[in-house]
Amino acid sequence: MTSIPSANHSSTTKALLAVALIAILILSVYVLVEVPGMENQISSLQKENSDLQGQVGEIGNQVAGISSELQSEQQQQSSTQTTSSINIEATACVSVTGNCSGFNRTGDMYIISLFNAGTTAFPAGYSVGVSLKDATRITGFVFNTTLPSSLAPNGDVVLSATSWPQGTNATSKMGAGDDVGVAVLIGSYEASVETHVMPA
Repeated sequence: MTSIPSANHSSTTKALLAVALIAILILSVYVLVEVPGMENQISSLQKENSDLQGQVGEIGNQVAGISSELQSEQQQQSSTQTTSSINIEATACVSVTGNCSGFNRTGDMYIISLFNAGTTAFPAGYSVGVSLKDATRITGFVFNTTLPSSLAPNGDVVLSATSWPQGTNATSKMGAGDDVGVAVLIGSYEASVETHVMPA
């Protein structure tokens, strides 16, 4: 009767040892199989991270290069505008009866004074276009003329005539008191001013 518990105890111990041994073997296999795979994944992620950092650094260099180019272009444009800006200011008087007077002149059909507020000079004889639009009668006309003298920076020139150019039909397109817009095209720059037709 005393030998039976000893046999049961020995059998139980062997079973526990067998289970523990199996667990250790399974754990060992898992470690041998999974850990290298995880190390490879970690290595791959580290490589991807390094590649991304390299790409970010390259993009940063490209952005810095583009920013430098933009600043250079802006400086060039600023320099160009400073050395060759065109800014013409105009004042005008128009009439259909030769009633314009001013600037020590009388009997003119139109007097258009141009002041050069920019830095670009225009020589005498430079071709300019003149456009008049009568807002009251919804009509208008254009003609060409030339600068009677040079238009230097901070200088002025007066365009005037005792008669309207042929073909403009100014006397039939404008009337005394009408609101008129006068534009003068110098090169690609347009100077404009609003005035009214002088009464008779």
